Amino acid sequence: MKKILIILGLLICTIAFAQSIDYPVQELDNCQDREDCRQYCDALSNTEDCLNFAEAHQLFTSTELREARKVVNALKQGAQTPGNCQNKTECDAYCNQREHIRECFNFAKKIGLIPPGEMEQAEKSIPLIEKGESPGSCVGKEECDAYCSVDEHKEECMNFAVKAGLMSQEEAETYKRTGGKGPGDCQSKEECDAFCNNPENQQTCFQFGVEHGLVSQEEIDMIESETQKMRDELQSAPPEVISCLNEKLGSDMVEKLKSGTASVSSKTDNVVRSCFEEYYPQQEPQEQQEGGYAPGTAPGEQPLPPEGELPPPEGEMGPFPERQMSPEGEMMKPQESPQGKQMPPEDEMAPPEKEMDLQEVEGE
Repeated sequence: MKKILIILGLLICTIAFAQSIDYPVQELDNCQDREDCRQYCDALSNTEDCLNFAEAHQLFTSTELREARKVVNALKQGAQTPGNCQNKTECDAYCNQREHIRECFNFAKKIGLIPPGEMEQAEKSIPLIEKGESPGSCVGKEECDAYCSVDEHKEECMNFAVKAGLMSQEEAETYKRTGGKGPGDCQSKEECDAFCNNPENQQTCFQFGVEHGLVSQEEIDMIESETQKMRDELQSAPPEVISCLNEKLGSDMVEKLKSGTASVSSKTDNVVRSCFEEYYPQQEPQEQQEGGYAPGTAPGEQPLPPEGELPPPEGEMGPFPERQMSPEGEMMKPQESPQGKQMPPEDEMAPPEKEMDLQEVEGE
């Protein structure tokens, strides 16, 4: 909730204590010193002047400016601050009382100050905070985070998270096993994701999972197999691929992958694949890569003559019809009649059956 209060006060302290400000400040009603400017900007009626001044002198980050503008626009459109507070001191005092927390939350939600992820957590937590059941009776997110960062309070905070629906029982058991800390002593999901998404820390995160029973033996075997496969591929990779990997992962990480001292993550695997695909932009179909067509056997290709024979002149088929290919690539044999006799060429008529019999008699 403290974030809301800071935005409501438009980060007055940032403006008042900025070292680069020359006094008096003409844009802020010629305020004479820091305290004078603080008092001027503490009034909500002066928020737009103070915000424009802060933006011109780059006193806010882009995120702070965007959120502060939301407050200014809401006030212009007639929005009422919680408890109709008129300055930061009044808003702090009002919103730090648990009986007002829902009103302050709804105000911040209405003007778009709370990210979706935090909004869901807040909506689950507010009913318990209103009852005084939050850890250490904390009210705002920052206050609760500070209280729960102390080791002695971790179990109390874990039980609150389970009760509020912020953590499953399975996640709570994991929390107990790890002591509430992740690899690199990360304290939250965001911190742990940031730490483990760094390729340099992936081996540390993998080892942490193994030591705390967060990775099954099947997963361990699979990761080790992928690591060995990656190692073999990189050992024979062309220089162009290695150069691409050095640029995207860093030479130190590439050497660790080649030596097998770094485990393979999905992110690393994707980078390696992209570098290989850049070097081999057009791969043949998989079935052709694995087996391939023998020379002279591809669909529509001139068949090769038997060993020891010369190929026929261009445009003619050779005297080996048994090697001619069908359009589907299957071997073709000379056509035979149902009785087993060879059929005549397509452009010739077969002699009448009786005539054939007479020729056979004469031949005998």
